[in-house]
Amino acid sequence: MSSTSNGFLFKNCYGYCSILGNNLQGSSHRLKAVGGAYDKGRDLSMNNTIQYKGYVGSVEFSEENGVFYGKVMGIRSLISYEGENAKELLDDFHGAIDDYLETCKTEGKEPEIAFKGSFNVRLSPELHKKLFIYATAHQISINKYIEDTLADSPAAQITLV
Repeated sequence: MSSTSNGFLFKNCYGYCSILGNNLQGSSHRLKAVGGAYDKGRDLSMNNTIQYKGYVGSVEFSEENGVFYGKVMGIRSLISYEGENAKELLDDFHGAIDDYLETCKTEGKEPEIAFKGSFNVRLSPELHKKLFIYATAHQISINKYIEDTLADSPAAQITLV
C-alpha cells in the first residue's frame, strides 16, 4: 500500500481505493454533460460527468450525507472522490486521477485506459441479419456502418476536454 500526501491509503493502480480530501487550488476544467435527451441543440451545462486527463467520472449527490461524490467510469480500478460543493468535487477528482497516475508510474504499471474504441452490442437476430444485408449491399462492414451511424448521432456532438 502507498500513502498519499493527505495521509489516505490506497492499493496499487489495479486495486485503487478512495482518495478523499485532496486540497488542490484552482481549476480551469468545467463540468461536462453526457446524459439526457437526444437533443442536438441542448445546452450541455447541466452535468452528470466530469473529465480530466482522458478519464470520465460520475457526479452524484447524497442527500443523506450532504456531499457530492463519484467514481471514474470505464476502468476496473476503483477511483472515487467527493466534495461538499462542485469545486471541492472537481479538485478531489483531479487529485485522485493525478495520484492514480503517479502510483502507476511509481509501481511501473501501465494505467488503465477507458474507451479503447471497442465494445460489444447485443441486438436481436433479426436486426443483426438486416444490418448484414444492408452492409453487404453497400459493400461496407457492419462495423463501418455502425461507426458512421454513431458518428452522426447527438452523442458524437459532445465536446470532450
